[in-house]
Amino acid sequence: MSGGIYAIHHLESDRQYIGSALNIAARWRLHRKQLKDGNHHCAHLQRAWNKYGAQAFEWTVLETCPAEQLLEREQHHLDSTRRKYNSSPTASSPRGTKHRPEVVAAMRQRVLAAYGNPAFAERHREAQRRRFEDPAQREAVKQRNSGVYRVTRPSGEVLEVRGITQFCRSEGLSVTQMTALARGARLQPYRGWLCEVITPSKTGQAKRKHRSYPLPSRPTEPRQAKRFAALSPQGVRLEGRNLAAFARQHGLDEHGLRGVAAGRQTHHAGWVIRWQAAGEQVELLPPVRGNRNVKHSILTDAGGEEYNCDNLLAFCKTRGLNAPSLVEVARGRRKQHKGWRCRYDQ
Repeated sequence: MSGGIYAIHHLESDRQYIGSALNIAARWRLHRKQLKDGNHHCAHLQRAWNKYGAQAFEWTVLETCPAEQLLEREQHHLDSTRRKYNSSPTASSPRGTKHRPEVVAAMRQRVLAAYGNPAFAERHREAQRRRFEDPAQREAVKQRNSGVYRVTRPSGEVLEVRGITQFCRSEGLSVTQMTALARGARLQPYRGWLCEVITPSKTGQAKRKHRSYPLPSRPTEPRQAKRFAALSPQGVRLEGRNLAAFARQHGLDEHGLRGVAAGRQTHHAGWVIRWQAAGEQVELLPPVRGNRNVKHSILTDAGGEEYNCDNLLAFCKTRGLNAPSLVEVARGRRKQHKGWRCRYDQ
């Protein structure tokens, strides 16, 4: 709401408190809070509020006007109102007043001393609790402090959302990633979603100065998982897209497979893997034995039964063993691991 002249009107006696403000709605919230807490600066209005109750008063906007005309129009209404609560007959405003440093320090000490009093602090907490007991009041505060966002779904549908946090929770999205999109800190869409700030939230403005960024362009095609081709230690060729699911299915380490695909390793547990484009056939060569690439292991359990193994890591995962410990056994640094013995087939 814009600036103007307002009145707190007692309906039964027709008495009024006249005031002016640049933000009338914010000033009314301040008046109402002070009257509920019992510390309003106008003693006549405070006593009437305590006697008759909040329901006996009405908030009225007399007129709206520019900031430079506020005092002039307030004085006009003070002069034309016969019954009023105002103790001063002259309209005045502290706007633009500069206090001396020692006055500011004294004011600060008075506030700190008041909150240092346990009784005052408890009254303040109780007033805040009463203020937010009303669901309508909580919703009004949330609506007042929430920003407005333009959100684009992966399907292309555009929504106007008030309060990005609740929206992300309802849609199962990350609030951090969506707010990064809105601020421009993230340039790529998040799961195909786009987000743009229309009106920044007041809480966000208090934490950091809002900056507007150009909205990143949306990709024309959805992102596709990379294709790959893999060769197992037994020589079986496999192809797929989801490398993470492939690694889980075969008891392998995804990061190890990615290292092989990137060329940082020659193999992972005997597996060779390469990225391939659509319609392309990449050549997969098995690792050369005896060149410290793949070692054939012979394992013996506690009962004396022997097992031949090319993939020691996968073998250990299926039987609850520790592969590095069995490697230590094969190298002669340990005698056994959980009753198992291991040696390399030369």
